[in-house]
Order: sequence, then C-alpha cells, then structure tokens
Amino acid sequence: MDEADNFRYVLWALTIIFAFLVFFGPNPEGGSLMPTAITLLTLFSSLLVIYLILKFIQKRKYRDND
Repeated sequence: MDEADNFRYVLWALTIIFAFLVFFGPNPEGGSLMPTAITLLTLFSSLLVIYLILKFIQKRKYRDND
C-alpha cells in the first residue's frame, strides 16, 4: 500500500483535471477530445475509488489489531 500512497496526489490531480475537461470542455460534437476525456476520467476516478477503498480497509484492519 505504500507504493499506492506515492501516487495518491497524482490520481487526485488527474481526476480533477479530466473532470474539468469533461464538464467545462469543448462541445462533444466537435471532435474526439470529449470521448477521450470521458474515458480517462472514468479510468482515473475508478483507480481513485479503488485506492480509497483499499486505504479504508487498511485503516480499519490496523484499528482492529490495536
């Protein structure tokens, strides 16, 4: 889990960047940028959710051991 902690801020930053691109970006009919942005937003947000779930499980496990 220590390796995942190193990428925590990168996951947050990329998720926020692609969220802004999807919600405030160009018109969807304008080209291929919007589907790409939606795909990358989905990817990074799902990785962030997986990380947060694993972190929650880890904290709960350490709390129960004490």
